[in-house]
Amino acid sequence: MSEGSWERDVIETLATAALKEQRRARRWSIFFKLLGFAYLTLLILLVLDWRGHDGLTSGKHSALVDVVGVIDPKGDASADRVTEALQNAFKNKNTQGVILRINSPGGSPVQAGIIYDEIRRLRGFTPTFPCMPWSRTSAPRADTTSRPPPTRFTSTRRASSGRSA
Repeated sequence: MSEGSWERDVIETLATAALKEQRRARRWSIFFKLLGFAYLTLLILLVLDWRGHDGLTSGKHSALVDVVGVIDPKGDASADRVTEALQNAFKNKNTQGVILRINSPGGSPVQAGIIYDEIRRLRGFTPTFPCMPWSRTSAPRADTTSRPPPTRFTSTRRASSGRSA
């Protein structure tokens, strides 16, 4: 070891220690930034969840089930989708009535029969109102044969069939 070497070693040790300290500070900074971001995201999700609630479980209401398109097994108005929406509508204990809005040129009598049987099964004491504002043809006509008397409802809420309209 030469005489000037100890100075170089001290400077090298100080530089290495400074680099290690900078790395540690950077890592802790990233950690706390991520922790703060996660906390803020959780807070926003909680606030949106409370505000975003559409209130299907509170208050008396009438449910609206839309049947749009040809009633066939592979279409948007298939018996599976419509019966799922009907079950969601009738499942809610605050549902005072179900409005079945049908805009269909007709379709499969088998699919319409399945929908009709499901309406008859679920109906019980809940009034069901078929409504055909646009077209009125063969398959949807089966739902209009036994209309109960009109009842006054407080509000209308859509029953979800798991997909957006």
